[in-house]
Formats: sequence, C-alpha cells, structure tokens
Amino acid sequence: RAFIFVCYLNTFVISMYTNCERMVHDMNLDKIVCNCLDVTNGMIKDAVENGANTLEEVQEITGAGTVCGACIDDVQRLIDYFVAERDK
Repeated sequence: RAFIFVCYLNTFVISMYTNCERMVHDMNLDKIVCNCLDVTNGMIKDAVENGANTLEEVQEITGAGTVCGACIDDVQRLIDYFVAERDK
C-alpha cells in the first residue's frame, strides 16, 4: 500500500513504471481521500469520468477539499491521473 502512495505521488512519470501503473489501476476505489466529507477515490474517478477536469469542478461535484483542505494535494493528484487515463 505504501507503494501505491509513492506511485500516485509521481503521476507525471507514472506511465514509465508499468508495475506502478498497474497498482494504481488496482487502487481501492472505496478508500476515503477526503475525511471531512467521506469522499472516496471512486467518487473522484466518477466525477472525472463524467466530465470534470479541474479541482474546482471535482469540488463542485463531490465537495472534496472544501472543508479543511488537508486532502487537496491528494485530490489533485487523483484528478491528474484520472484525467490522463480518460483522455488516452
């Protein structure tokens, strides 16, 4: 699981690491990324798959990062990854 965290910290070079990419594909979509509003990785993915492209758009849909803001970096990394996957 620590390897997954390292993987999506490096989303800009993720395509270079097939094992890392596979692990991100296998990420737990039920894992909570925003504790304040119980927003999961899967909810971020769904927002992106339904057309959200930016942090602000994902925040409008899910509320992630709008209370304390501690998860904003993680949410942004997920958005970057899911947008790249969607737009392949």
